[in-house]
Amino acid sequence: LVTLIWGKAAGRSWTIGYLLHLLGDLGGTVPWLYPFKDYNFQLSQFGYKQKIIRAFTHPNPTETVLLLWALALLWKLPPFQLTAEPEDHQSHN
Repeated sequence: LVTLIWGKAAGRSWTIGYLLHLLGDLGGTVPWLYPFKDYNFQLSQFGYKQKIIRAFTHPNPTETVLLLWALALLWKLPPFQLTAEPEDHQSHN
């Protein structure tokens, strides 16, 4: 659907991002079959404030690597490029 609406490049980007997000969820408890299956989740011992603080003080290594990878890719895209790409003004005869 993404490909049909926004084109091939957007569809590929969405698919890769979606699959990487699912890969990051493999180690946790994700209710894949909800609402067809009942899940019993325990209440968290942490509130939202503690969860946010904990996310920044005890980051998941996989999430950290994926974040750095995304930032590196973003950094190469305009307007975030540090250096301009060399332009080839020579004609090919």
